[in-house]
Amino acid sequence: MNNNNVLVFTKFNQTPDKNDIWETWSEKEGIYYSDFRADRPAFDSKHNAFLCSDDSSGLISGHVVKLFNHVSRETFAHHYSITKGFLFIENFSVNTGDSVFEIRLKNSDSDWQAICGNAFRIIKVDVKNGGPRIKVPISLELDALQEFFDIRYSGLLFINNLTGARQVVTNDNLILNIDAFTNKLTPSIEYGSTCTSFAERVDNLKRFENRYYTYDSDLKRI
Repeated sequence: MNNNNVLVFTKFNQTPDKNDIWETWSEKEGIYYSDFRADRPAFDSKHNAFLCSDDSSGLISGHVVKLFNHVSRETFAHHYSITKGFLFIENFSVNTGDSVFEIRLKNSDSDWQAICGNAFRIIKVDVKNGGPRIKVPISLELDALQEFFDIRYSGLLFINNLTGARQVVTNDNLILNIDAFTNKLTPSIEYGSTCTSFAERVDNLKRFENRYYTYDSDLKRI
């Protein structure tokens, strides 16, 4: 049994060679993953981190919460109750043209949120017995990760050089805003703009709703 403690996810436009280190997460989305060992997989200031937390009533909130401060023992122990134990980590430094992925909790009314960068990492955290401790091997957590989370490709990142605002341009040219505080994805619609017609704005909003507000036969958001 290996001691690898990190999963790294990335996107390939072509299927990697069979002898490569990458395993398929979603062939349709072109997303692949691999596991490796890192001495400090999350506890530094070079990354943004996201985790699933409980609300004040003790019920699952259905949202992935963005951590802004240095990820520390105190952060885990006193400010968040980690229900699923997975920590999503994106690189702090990203650039226009990088890939953007989307994550959400399955079978809930949670919003899709952006994870920016050509690759991102996932670790599993155990907060019992005075933790947090990074669980190893991470490969044993893949079934739980697939059970609790949806992960898919979003598009390409655009960063406004003046304001730092981030947007995603999807494969079908839908432009989405990335909320600076939550990484929630919202439609970019300039009401009253003379650059796009009313019909185009309505079409963009309809395409956004079709992608992010679709429900199954049990009225669960998918």
